[in-house]
Amino acid sequence: MDSFHTMPIGSIYARENISTMDYLDIAQSLPDDVKGMLASVSTASYLRGLARSYDITEGKIPSIAFAVLEISIGKKTFAQLPAILSTELKLPNDKAQTMAAEIEKDVFASIRSKLDSFLRDQKVKSTSVTSKIPPTTIKARPIQNVLNLKELPPKPSSKTLPPAPKTEHPKFPLPPKRPQPSTQPIRFT
Repeated sequence: MDSFHTMPIGSIYARENISTMDYLDIAQSLPDDVKGMLASVSTASYLRGLARSYDITEGKIPSIAFAVLEISIGKKTFAQLPAILSTELKLPNDKAQTMAAEIEKDVFASIRSKLDSFLRDQKVKSTSVTSKIPPTTIKARPIQNVLNLKELPPKPSSKTLPPAPKTEHPKFPLPPKRPQPSTQPIRFT
């Protein structure tokens, strides 16, 4: 397996259906120590060794690296890490909790205080920006391509059906009438 995909920052390229630019933009604003951890070959090596010790296949290592990335950018929390590992790697809960504790201790211990203060500042900035916008300017965009049944004109009520239109059927000539059988019995001699 390529070590690039086992780095937390490189793991986004091993995932499908995610916007890589969103993750990269957020990662660019992180403190330098956190960015260094995300792009470090030693982080990738640690995650590969951790996967080996838990008998996890090489193909699943990018999932572990992606979980580390999501925690680093604030999309997931440390409390969610065991559930993520259990779901992604199909690990029993006790193994997933042990693995999450190891990741938290070995990967995040040296940068935890900087990461926590950065994420706290980001949260404060996002709430202060929303609180400065007057409530009258925050409007929900109307939903498009949805049929609003309240705006449909009412159907005309008809209590009786209109009479059926009269149509003339073409007249075909009738076959000639057969003579009426006689009522006298037939006698054989």
